Amino acid sequence: MCGFFVVKMKKNTTDAIRKKKFINCTKMMRHRGPDDLKFYYDRNIYIGFNRLSIIDLSYKGSQPFQDQKSNQILVFNGYITNSELLKKKINKNKIFKGHSDTEVLYKLIDSHHNKVLNLIEGMFSFISYDKKKNNLFIARDQFGIKPLYYFENKNYFVFSSEIKPILKFTNKNEISDDAVVNFFFQGSQDHEDKTFFQNIKIFKAGHCMNINNNKISNYSDYFSIFDKKQNYHDSSLVQNIYKEKFSNLITKYLHSDTKCASFLSSGVDSSYISKLISQKVDYKTETFTYGFKGYYSEDISAKKFAKFYNLKSNVETLSPEDVINNFEKVLYKTESPITSLRLIAVDKLYASVNKLGYKVILEGTGGDEALAGYKYNYLYYLKDKFNLNLNKISNYIISESLKSKNLSQKVLSNILTLTHQGGSTTDGTPFVYSDLFNFDFLNNSMDEKSYFTKNKSYYKYLNNLQKSQYKDIYHIKLPKILNFSDKIAMSYSVETRFPYLDPDFFRFCFNLKNDHKFKKDESRWPAKQFFENEVTKFINFKSKKTIVDPQSQWLRTSLYEFLYDNLSSTNFRNLKYFNQQNIIKHIENFKKRNIPTSYNIFQILSFFLFFKKFNNLINE
Repeated sequence: MCGFFVVKMKKNTTDAIRKKKFINCTKMMRHRGPDDLKFYYDRNIYIGFNRLSIIDLSYKGSQPFQDQKSNQILVFNGYITNSELLKKKINKNKIFKGHSDTEVLYKLIDSHHNKVLNLIEGMFSFISYDKKKNNLFIARDQFGIKPLYYFENKNYFVFSSEIKPILKFTNKNEISDDAVVNFFFQGSQDHEDKTFFQNIKIFKAGHCMNINNNKISNYSDYFSIFDKKQNYHDSSLVQNIYKEKFSNLITKYLHSDTKCASFLSSGVDSSYISKLISQKVDYKTETFTYGFKGYYSEDISAKKFAKFYNLKSNVETLSPEDVINNFEKVLYKTESPITSLRLIAVDKLYASVNKLGYKVILEGTGGDEALAGYKYNYLYYLKDKFNLNLNKISNYIISESLKSKNLSQKVLSNILTLTHQGGSTTDGTPFVYSDLFNFDFLNNSMDEKSYFTKNKSYYKYLNNLQKSQYKDIYHIKLPKILNFSDKIAMSYSVETRFPYLDPDFFRFCFNLKNDHKFKKDESRWPAKQFFENEVTKFINFKSKKTIVDPQSQWLRTSLYEFLYDNLSSTNFRNLKYFNQQNIIKHIENFKKRNIPTSYNIFQILSFFLFFKKFNNLINE
């Protein structure tokens, strides 16, 4: 896992950029690759690379990677899970100087060029430079696990594994109003090609690009999550296929020349991953879990699970003081606002991982997206089940809402969630309050261009549940989760791997029939059946309930002064986005428990601190 910085000049001159500035921008990502720092220069391109050695720890895996027999130069950030299998398929005349997945990818690009994307599996972003033709071939993995950003003007292209070096290089850090609107009203961030910074774009997940004659060409997607041919009817067959596919995943994702560990919560995904790792390695598996000071947390059940399966448990506890002291530091790493104080706990957890010398962590992200595990996904399952019969859907919503203490609020929440998924939390609580924003800003910024995102061509063939999942995968949940995970992990020189995001496995889950994802109204049926058969000695997954973090409680008590002082400040009032007077009333009502969720309050606080942190970055 690494970080690269590339400047491709449009004019053939060595004076196009200052080398010292380029080197300093590359060094801004030393945390992504503390093991090695190397550069390549010619009159057309500058390439800088920070290396984190995980597979082939020797110099033979160093980058920028090149071979005297080829015109190609490669920089690659990621992990190719099937590199050993591909190595055996490569022409026998190919001589390998080492055993890194970088070298396998290099030789595949050399012989297959764009078709390499039909062969490789894993997580990756890479740039291949053809010295002779002065062209670039660029690609990013199917779900956007590994980041890649770019900027273009009349003089050059800039590509980077993080945003901060581009901001520093271009001396521009203007906030994008479109991104602000998406963040607060669509629940979206780090999706499609949008970042929080004007003119800095995300290279789209599952896409590739060629730059020929200093112009972008063939920027297109190479991956479709939709498989119209998959048509399993038998539940036992689905269960057997799920078991076979998932059991083989962990071995693929454990390939490393260093030890691996896992994140462990009280959930089914991380529990089984942790157990399976311990069965496949010849060292005692360590797990890492976070908890909250003075609050019932997942660390309690995680410790019991670890003890039961003879795993070594490590726990980090977050306090309100940790939130205050580390909030801006985490925002600097993620290069965007965050949506939960859990991310500050995650940062503390990765510090512990780094301290104990681990470079690779496996975690369970992707399980809910693959099998529609969020609470609001069920509402879209009902749309398909009742064939859009509004009477039946309404009757169900009312009958379920009767279990709530506030019937009218629950009914309204379900209806709003069903019509606007991106404006609700995962449990179906709407968080959008337009009166918290400056009217002029909304009037000037909210139009179809900024508010809606273009769906992929196969979207029209998906059922309602799959469309809900699709939004989570490409717009709402997965993009921001992956951004947070990568940036925080790499700030401590740790590579995070996500077995559930294996493309073949994920596509299988996504294309299952609705009645295989839900059984007796219980979500994620194949996973829970599989996990229950494996670890029921310890966990009753059907009775497991979501453990809520103390965000709302702390914002009403120990963090209230921190919250109030920031949002009542002069600096906050001077921002063009918000109605400070209404926000103050809102947080006062929240303190009195008249507001059902802290999500939007935390959003606003996070955005303000993010704005402050990045406002003067280029002058530092």
